[in-house]
Amino acid sequence: MKKLIVLCVLLFSVQAIGDDLGKFSGGIVYGPKAAFQICAPKDWVLDNSSGLAQGLHCVLYPQGKTWRNTCVGMYAKIASPEYPHKDEFIRFAIDSFKKDDPKFSYRKIADGKTSEGFAYTMYEYIRPTYSHYERVVYIQLPEAVAYIVFTSFKDEIYKAYSEKLDEVLDSFKYRPEYIKK
Repeated sequence: MKKLIVLCVLLFSVQAIGDDLGKFSGGIVYGPKAAFQICAPKDWVLDNSSGLAQGLHCVLYPQGKTWRNTCVGMYAKIASPEYPHKDEFIRFAIDSFKKDDPKFSYRKIADGKTSEGFAYTMYEYIRPTYSHYERVVYIQLPEAVAYIVFTSFKDEIYKAYSEKLDEVLDSFKYRPEYIKK
């Protein structure tokens, strides 16, 4: 873990924010088939330790908050190697949400390409049973799917901060040199 922190500091001139270790302005998410770099949006932090209990190695939230006390946040992951294609993983996610919440609704927001030309699709998910609002961008990489989830439990906060996902998407960079082999 310490090697990753040092690596991030050297590559991105990432600086810790405040006195808390593990909080940065950017970092790398990596796995067996893909790796990517993202930066926290303005006035947010990227944290590589607060979400570990939930299996989240990369969480983002507003400065001055914590992952536990924020009403709005994001996390970034790479889909299981079982789902190397974006559309297949999206279908899996939607089917899982439908099973979990009978009032679940969704809509496609956008299709596009990252600054490097990787195709992405963005969806909005609403789970009324849990008062949960999400916007997810799925990015097709050569052998995997990267995804970034923007989430809130309050509709008005969800609407106020939803453009922060676009800021993170704009910072997205594919980093094949960090793929675990």
